[in-house]
Amino acid sequence: MLLLFAAIVWQVQAQDSIFVYTPPAKDYITTITSVDPGKLSQPVTIIEVRDSSLLLSPLVSGKDFFPGTLPLSEVFAFEIESIKIHRPNRFIRGALNGALVGFVVGAIAGLADGSDPEGTWFAMTAGEKALMGGVLLGATGGVVGGIVGPMLSVRIPIKGSVDTFTRKKANLARYQLVTRK
Repeated sequence: MLLLFAAIVWQVQAQDSIFVYTPPAKDYITTITSVDPGKLSQPVTIIEVRDSSLLLSPLVSGKDFFPGTLPLSEVFAFEIESIKIHRPNRFIRGALNGALVGFVVGAIAGLADGSDPEGTWFAMTAGEKALMGGVLLGATGGVVGGIVGPMLSVRIPIKGSVDTFTRKKANLARYQLVTRK
């Protein structure tokens, strides 16, 4: 049985395929601005980074992509003005991260301040201060994160230069869906 299993695995590995599909850990949205001002930029997914071009697909998540199912287009380095890459749901991610950081900082500050003496007019325990500080700073962090989150993206200027594209290929390869064998 073991020999049969090994033969099947060997045969499957021996199949020639142009693409090896390795879904990325994260989905990315890419917007390519063309050197030609008449071409509109639209969100796409980078399928593969080639020597002097990008193989693109309409916007798709990694879990929904299967080779050969979507129309692909190729854009060459001399056609690219700039490439902007970001994650989906930037507002929600930013707000959640900001709220989490704000809550933790507020809770730590409340605990560090300690309890008030018993005889004071507005006495609070360290736990109450931690909860109130966490909620207040969490809400503030959520608002700030919701504002800052959508501003976060990677911008790669190419300016129609094949040399610049070649230098940036390794960075771009981090955002592609598949790799060549």
